[in-house]
Amino acid sequence: MQEQERGGAQIGPLAQPMTTHIKLHGSKAERFEQVKAELSERMGYELSNPEVLGLLMAGLDLETLPAERRPKR
Repeated sequence: MQEQERGGAQIGPLAQPMTTHIKLHGSKAERFEQVKAELSERMGYELSNPEVLGLLMAGLDLETLPAERRPKR
């Protein structure tokens, strides 16, 4: 079995990057497009969907969410 190297360290059998596909419908899709347009305007170029989601996730602090809204660990 081949192993991949990253920065001199082996990371196991040819690791495949993880991919997740998300589909939004209706009002959630509309809201996402609004957020995308607003963030794109702030950045000065049109962001891709993954860039928008990355910015949103980077700004999310799970510890500040109310306890009932926090993901289960």
